[in-house]
Amino acid sequence: MNLHINLTKLFNRKDQLRIMQENVMLIVRDYNHIMNLIEGKERNLFKEHLNELDKNIKQGLGKILWTAGNTDHFVNLCRSSCRDTLRKIKAFQDNYNQIQDEFDKLSTTVLTNVIKRMYKLDEFNEIQENELETKKEFFKTSTNKISKLLIETYQDLFVCHGPEIQKEWLVTMRKLDHSLEKALKNSVKATLLDFQHHIKGD
Repeated sequence: MNLHINLTKLFNRKDQLRIMQENVMLIVRDYNHIMNLIEGKERNLFKEHLNELDKNIKQGLGKILWTAGNTDHFVNLCRSSCRDTLRKIKAFQDNYNQIQDEFDKLSTTVLTNVIKRMYKLDEFNEIQENELETKKEFFKTSTNKISKLLIETYQDLFVCHGPEIQKEWLVTMRKLDHSLEKALKNSVKATLLDFQHHIKGD
């Protein structure tokens, strides 16, 4: 008789249980999306963000009484936490990609303006000086954009986090600094190769 009563109760709650299952699967989907999106090199930077997300989700494994039907708050909290974490990861990745785009532009920038024709020395020098001024402004605009993106990223995502995250941020900054140095060297190299091309010809 007790088995029959319990089965009847379950049957009467089938719609509620189905919705609960769908909500849990939404949390699983959101969490898996985050895990698939974040790259290995980013996990250390987002360690505290991910730990906070795990903490919220683990409530459902031990503290939430699923049979009580009061899981809506838990589901909403988890989905909100997933969305917030996902937004921050995407913001970081978008800013990082914009910085890499700037490095690529700097890396391929030729600092001179030489075409195949005869020049008078004064005319040639004046053209190159004007070109250098133009490229100087371009470099200034690009590096200002990089600085702005880095400041925004740090202030929005990492400024309030602990020493371990600050250490990882410095590691990231060193890598970006090295990439900037490499881009500038490549620009000089591209300029010298362009000169060589014009001197030697095709």
